Formats: sequence, structure tokens, C-alpha cells
Amino acid sequence: MASSACEQRELMKLFKCVLDTGIDVLSAFFTLKVLSLPQYGGHFTQFLEKEKHFLYHKWEKNRTTCCACPKIGCSIGRSTNMKNWIFQILYEANGTEDPAHVIKQGACLQQLCLHKFETKTIAAHELDITVLSFLLRLFANMSASEDLSLDSVNFCRNSICHARSTNCFSMAELNIMWTDLETHLVNLSDLPYQRIIQKQIQNCRKYEIDKAEIAELSNRINSMEIVVDHSYHLNNNHTKVPEYITEIVAKNKEEMVAEITAKMSELQGMFPLNSFLTNLSTLLEHETIYFTAQQAIKGPK
Repeated sequence: MASSACEQRELMKLFKCVLDTGIDVLSAFFTLKVLSLPQYGGHFTQFLEKEKHFLYHKWEKNRTTCCACPKIGCSIGRSTNMKNWIFQILYEANGTEDPAHVIKQGACLQQLCLHKFETKTIAAHELDITVLSFLLRLFANMSASEDLSLDSVNFCRNSICHARSTNCFSMAELNIMWTDLETHLVNLSDLPYQRIIQKQIQNCRKYEIDKAEIAELSNRINSMEIVVDHSYHLNNNHTKVPEYITEIVAKNKEEMVAEITAKMSELQGMFPLNSFLTNLSTLLEHETIYFTAQQAIKGPK
């Protein structure tokens, strides 16, 4: 029991580091790679306003054109799909539509007025790692090393948020996660700040976390599962996890399988992957996806 409590505290310290240092590093990286471009002027809201048309078509599933599309049709592809909950974090549908911009054919909407969607007043550092990663993949010009580090930070975040319990990792596994998180967050940091980030992560490991913080962080893990569906809200008094939460977790794991499989396919020529892909679903059940995926991406030593 004492060992279990120790591992739970260690996992919560790791999650706190992901929330604090991880988001700080990724938001700074996003500023460096994207917001620093002249057209955005360093402002996230300016970025959202300028890219509203592009992001709308990455999100809209029915391929409905909008008033910002050229008359010959929209050429924005949907190779990368934006999930509903991400779009809803960035925009809200409370704007004033211009009736002249809305075209219908019977009951079928042919063209939508983009003014319907208002940019939210939000800063990059207020976003979750998942949202920052999605935007970085769309807009940032990253090196192979940076791309790998972004994957690794996401794996760490997801392995915590999708874990079946707060004490399902051994101390050895947690030590691996700490080492990987430090390595890849430092790699995503601007050179003058790398040593500062490294020391900050090391200080997080030494930090003594109390029961109140463990409870708070556990609630935040739960809220990250719920946020993918704004139609539902989990009451703090509930003692039983609703079925839709289980469905969300299952869906997220399926999405992780798809993402990892795609990543592995890109690296097929570097090392054998058949065994890994065959056993991926089983690995998910045992919560070892993080470590196996990391090993597969890195390749043989």
C-alpha cells in the first residue's frame, strides 16, 4: 500500500510538470515557430482571426463552403481533421451572420457565413498540449528532431490521462517517463532557456506533493477526458463514472492506435514493425503504449 501511494504521488508530480512546464514550453515553442511570423504579430487572437477560414475547413465535416471561399470552390484539404472540441475552444458560434452570405438549396445549406464564428479571447499558454500540438502540426515548420519531441511529449501526456488508475505505473516506468519528458521538453526549448527548463523539471521531481494537490490533479486528469464532449458535464458528487466517459476513453485509445500506426508506417523501412502493430491493441490494455511507442519510434540502439 505504501509503495502504491508513493507511485501515485510520483505520477501526480509528473502530471503537474506536464501541465506547468510542458504547456509553458509548447506555448513558447508555438510563439517562436508560428506567432512570431509577421502576419500574426505575436498575438494568438490575431492568428485565430487570420486563420479562421483555414481552420473552419479543417473542422467542418460536410465540406460546406463559406463566404470566404472563392467562387470556383474551396481548395483547402482535410487531410488533417480538427475535432469539434478543439474548434469550440478557439471559436464560438455567436457572431452575426450576413443573410446574403448564406446560400441554401431547399433545406440543404450550400454556403455558410463565416462571420457566425467569433474568435475567442484566449492565449496560447491557456491551451492544452493536445491543442498546441494540433496547431503546431498544421502551421509550424519543424525539424525531424522537434517532430519526434512533440510526439514524445504527447505520449507522456496521453499515457497519464488515459491510464486506468493513478497507481498503474511502476516506479521504473515513471522514471523512464521523467527522463523522456525532460529530454524532449529541453529539445523544444529555445537554446538560452534549455538549462533553466532542465532545472525546473528536476525541481519538479524533488517537489513534495500533498494529498490536496493529488486530489486536485486527479480531478484535472478526469476533466481532460470530459472536455472532448462539451455536451456532457460530470458532477463532482457522482461516485460512478458515466458510460459516455468510458466511450470517450475507448475512442481516444482507438485514435491513438491510428496515429501511432500512421507514424510507424512512415518509419517502416528503418526497422521491423509487424510485431509491434500486431500487438498494439493488447499493449493498450496493459497501459504500456507509451513505452513501446517510444521504443519503436527511436528504433534500435
